[in-house]
Amino acid sequence: MDRGAPISYVLLAEKTPVFTSEETELGTVRRVLADFDRDLFEGLIVDTAEGDRFVDAPRVADLYERAVVLALSDEEARHLPDPGPAPAVMEVDPDDTAERSPAQEVGQVVRRAWDRISGNY
Repeated sequence: MDRGAPISYVLLAEKTPVFTSEETELGTVRRVLADFDRDLFEGLIVDTAEGDRFVDAPRVADLYERAVVLALSDEEARHLPDPGPAPAVMEVDPDDTAERSPAQEVGQVVRRAWDRISGNY
């Protein structure tokens, strides 16, 4: 089979055939998982005869125009997990930070005063 030229995950199309390292066709690409803004390839969801399976990025050996080759044997590919929900994204904003206790506030004031007196400002 002519796989075509090597490509980036950005160009990988849905329904591209996915093969194990033993050249057995596992299924087709259902979805590319990536953070395109940060140029981060996270993996693939592969449509197989047993249902959708998740392939983590390090388990993807090569991407071509007309094929994906995994770094998995046939046996390893049989044990791929179902895709799960993405983990929650957590961001910290100023309202989420811990407040200082009164003792910490006093300590901060004393440190600033000492820095000014000692010339460390």
